[in-house]
Amino acid sequence: MGTGMDNSDKQDVQIGAQTDELAPHNEASGAQSADERQRALASMLVIWSTTPDGRFFERETGWQEFTGQSPAEARDFGWLDCVHPDDLKSLYAIWIHASQTLQAFELEYRVRRFDGEYRRALVRAVPIRDDGQLIEWTGTLADVEDARRAEERLREGEERLRFALAVSGTGVWDWNIATGQLEWNDGYHHIFGRNAETPRVMADFVAYIHEDDAERITAKIHAALQADDITDMEYRIVHEDGAVVWVRVMGRVFARDARGAAIRKMGVISDITAQKEAEEVLRRSQLELQSEAQTARAETAELRRRLLARVVGAQEEERRRLSRELHDQMGQNLTVVAMNLRALSEFVHDSTQELRRTDVNLERELAQRFQALQVAIGSVGEEVGRLARELRPPSLDTLGLTAALRQFVGEWERSTGISAQFDVLGFEGKSSRFDPEIEVALYRVVQEALTNVVRHAGARTVSVLLQRPNSEIMAIVEDDGRGFDPKRVPTNRLGLVGMRERLDAVGGTLQIESEPKGGTTIFARVPLN
Repeated sequence: MGTGMDNSDKQDVQIGAQTDELAPHNEASGAQSADERQRALASMLVIWSTTPDGRFFERETGWQEFTGQSPAEARDFGWLDCVHPDDLKSLYAIWIHASQTLQAFELEYRVRRFDGEYRRALVRAVPIRDDGQLIEWTGTLADVEDARRAEERLREGEERLRFALAVSGTGVWDWNIATGQLEWNDGYHHIFGRNAETPRVMADFVAYIHEDDAERITAKIHAALQADDITDMEYRIVHEDGAVVWVRVMGRVFARDARGAAIRKMGVISDITAQKEAEEVLRRSQLELQSEAQTARAETAELRRRLLARVVGAQEEERRRLSRELHDQMGQNLTVVAMNLRALSEFVHDSTQELRRTDVNLERELAQRFQALQVAIGSVGEEVGRLARELRPPSLDTLGLTAALRQFVGEWERSTGISAQFDVLGFEGKSSRFDPEIEVALYRVVQEALTNVVRHAGARTVSVLLQRPNSEIMAIVEDDGRGFDPKRVPTNRLGLVGMRERLDAVGGTLQIESEPKGGTTIFARVPLN
């Protein structure tokens, strides 16, 4: 126990020598060198003996291997040279007490190892008596430096954990399931309030759970005892003052009895009220944003519908104007032409009498030419009438959608040679007139659908159904043509775009069902409310 003391001081510390670090005892064996083997054993345990006044016997085992000090150097009080100077005072005090009481003792102090490093050693000593007289001290010295460092690291880790739990306000609980007892750390009061009594049994803890969560959470607590996984639950507890707090509880079963029943469970509990409040604020913000987005989408859709309605209305107004001009002005002009042609025919007939007498073929040729002109004018008149009706059928304004469609489908059948059938369903006892915008939209959709049949379908028969189920009106156009894949039809095809836009303008929808060689069915729906 090297202290820098003179021999008299070293004699005063004789017990310290006995309590000194017991040099580890080595036994050389095997393939390792004797020195390495002995040092390895000596690092675990040194067995030593001293005289009653603390002088080393030369029969100590492991001291030289542990300290590097030879028996001659350690003899008497030479072993004190291996003791850390700062530990000699405490060693002396213990020696004085042991020499007075002659009781076994143990202590720790630092001993210089063979490599010069001071290591903490645990020394145990017992007195050896003969007829009541102390004849020697004997004991052991063990290197505990690594163990103490590990303990310090553990304590530091525990301190950091306690600090982290204290800062975070996390409570730690230990549940003895067999007795029902609960143990808590100081973080408990952060969760349950400073003035709350610590629940010492599970029943007391359950009493804090919010009544709306109690049944569900109690069932989960007992179910969790069957598994070894970490359980994670969030629920509300109620403070004694009525305040509601959200908590997150995590735990795991740490011990089971021989039958596999859980007997101990440990875990943590933390206050997540702020998190829940933030989540609620976020949820409300998201709902508000969604509501605002829905409102914006609805307003955009309404603006688009109104714009489409104005565009469609402008188109229909232009169609109506053109229809009137064709019907009135062109009709009148054609009537004048027909009348003038008839007058011209009579004039030519009267002024060519002499010529017709000399040329028997002239009268026949003039009659044929005037007849051809009259037929042509009649055809132009019919075409102008047809164009006028297509632009804006008068029956749509005067008689309504049903009559206008019936007339249109009949004319379409005659002009195309394709068999067409028109039916009405669900109008019994209900009005057959609708908002003019709705009537025009459905009329144009059916008109465009039949135009597509002529252009693309190659159909032999077509059926048009005007139906009024409940609070909507629906036009269905079905053909037995070649069909197509709706997914492959370009979305910008003008016919379909026009049909959808007309329906959008009145809040309606367009649905197309078709498959190659399977015909096509078009559904145009418009709500009446």
